[in-house]
Amino acid sequence: MSATILEQTRGAHEDMERLERLIVKDLKNEVRTHQEKLHQNHRVRKNLDIIQERAAKLARTYEDFDGSRREEISSLAGENTYSKFYDRLKEIKDYHRKHPNTDITEAANDEALLSYEPHVEFTGEECSGRYLDLHEHFNRFINAKFGQQVEYHEYLSSFTAFESVEKRHKLTKAYREYVDLLLSYLESFYERTQPLGYLPRQYKRGLVEAVQAVPGVVPSTCLLLAKLPDSCGLKMISGRPGMLE
Repeated sequence: MSATILEQTRGAHEDMERLERLIVKDLKNEVRTHQEKLHQNHRVRKNLDIIQERAAKLARTYEDFDGSRREEISSLAGENTYSKFYDRLKEIKDYHRKHPNTDITEAANDEALLSYEPHVEFTGEECSGRYLDLHEHFNRFINAKFGQQVEYHEYLSSFTAFESVEKRHKLTKAYREYVDLLLSYLESFYERTQPLGYLPRQYKRGLVEAVQAVPGVVPSTCLLLAKLPDSCGLKMISGRPGMLE
């Protein structure tokens, strides 16, 4: 970027606006297959991440803790205003002359950006995110003291039945490791298949539904939980409620 803070700020705003238009253009494209939808969502996610990065940088610039932005604006006033202006203009022109291809979102490159296929790692069993691959967790389950000798298809329909595991087994290190690995995998699968989703919000929604199912819980309690920040759902689930109790 140009050395001036004001030009960096202008460039960041321009990047954000162009990325927003690119996202809109991408989402307007009709996708017909699961693979196309997955690629589109990951492209949008990548652009959203860049926008958030730019926005965070702009926020720090406007906060101006070191006073550099205020100092630069002040330097444009006073004597020799016109000469300072043309010096800055020359600097900006020189920068863009030396870096003519820094605009990665200009209209000429839209087609290439919209057809880009992000690489998302999936196992063969996952079939590009269509199915879970729980073979590793299944083998750990059937060979553990807290597990049972079941078939893989039976495990798939019952691996969330944590209430069936005895309390004494839930206190063991082996069970905690099993739960941690299972949860990490499910989080990873969600993020790979739902790049536009927001996991903390899903956790909070599940928490509210679980509390609603408890007999005797007053409606105001559920309403209070619903008003909590989404991040609270992620913090509360870290205690593995139901899995370790």
